[in-house]
Amino acid sequence: MTAMEDVEGLVMAAGSGLRAGGPIAKQWIPVDGLPLFLYTAERLRAYGMTRIILVVRAQDIERVQALVDRVNGTAVYQVVSGGQERQASVWAGLKAAIRPF
Repeated sequence: MTAMEDVEGLVMAAGSGLRAGGPIAKQWIPVDGLPLFLYTAERLRAYGMTRIILVVRAQDIERVQALVDRVNGTAVYQVVSGGQERQASVWAGLKAAIRPF
């Protein structure tokens, strides 16, 4: 499969995970050795997304950036801070999508 031109994806991972009811937020549940949000992002990247914006909780930005650098290290990912509510997080991701890295 060839890479798509200018196709961006948002991965929403800024939630508290309360509805999942587990001991950790669901975005951090491991799938094939990666946290769920990064597993999802890697699947999008494998299908040719040219830019993936990870929207995470403010307190997780450094942790997520370090993980992205260690696992992938490409410029495909941008990590941005989400908001208090899901709609604020989506808005933060959309705003990031209209600005260059």
